[in-house]
Amino acid sequence: MSSLPFDQKIKVQSKQKQHCILIVEDQPVAALVAKTVFSELGCNVNIAINGLNALTLIKQNPYDLILMDIGLPDIDGYEITKQIRLYEDDTLHKVPIVALTAHTDVENKERCLNVGMNAVLTKPLLKKQALQVLKVFIPDYTKTLNASHPEEDQEFPDSSEKFIDFKIAKEILGQEKIIKKVLTMLVHNLTEEKIKLNEAYAKKDWREIQEIAHKISGGASYCGALRLKAVSTSLKNHIAKNNPEAVEHDYHKMQREIDDLIQYITNNNLSEENK
Repeated sequence: MSSLPFDQKIKVQSKQKQHCILIVEDQPVAALVAKTVFSELGCNVNIAINGLNALTLIKQNPYDLILMDIGLPDIDGYEITKQIRLYEDDTLHKVPIVALTAHTDVENKERCLNVGMNAVLTKPLLKKQALQVLKVFIPDYTKTLNASHPEEDQEFPDSSEKFIDFKIAKEILGQEKIIKKVLTMLVHNLTEEKIKLNEAYAKKDWREIQEIAHKISGGASYCGALRLKAVSTSLKNHIAKNNPEAVEHDYHKMQREIDDLIQYITNNNLSEENK
């Protein structure tokens, strides 16, 4: 146990007038969105990209709130939560833990609560959800959205092709600068994921492809990239159902969709690199 009691650490942190949030999320776009949202709401945010990283940070820092992804690459969010609650038996502070999950079924939500989580949020995370969580689980939180200097909306291209639904992107991400930042990261991630997909396909490693498709689906959902989200979700589901013909069809369709989306973002100057 630390030489400085957990509750004393909290008092020291409170003098900084910034609440500390830990976001446990391995999907880069989802992590960036969550960090941006909570930072804009006045919080100091740390990111843990896997379970071991999260457990290390939790033992080093007095967090006011933890946002916990369920599907992590090493230890799932259920097990991490159990370990956090065991660790807290030796402390005087029980940090609220809120699940972030793409699964909306009742069984999954009940499992989250049974392992010690306080609430469940469905991805993608919206700013209004983040604000509500802060108000509910951090009693002295008083920071509100800064509406005194509204940013002019960019004239985004027509969404009729549905490469990106900008109505969804604005609802999730808000300002133009955040949308561009997230789309920039999406392009970088998709370029890297294509290389991994090709390597996995050459080995017919469908489990690896399923995991990559899951990540792509999650990143696409935060950007309003509806077509890419649909085909990547279809691919991972068909792999799970062991449907070879549908898997081959979806795999090649997803590859084309990635290329088309990257070209669409580049041609319409939608990333930070195209200013």
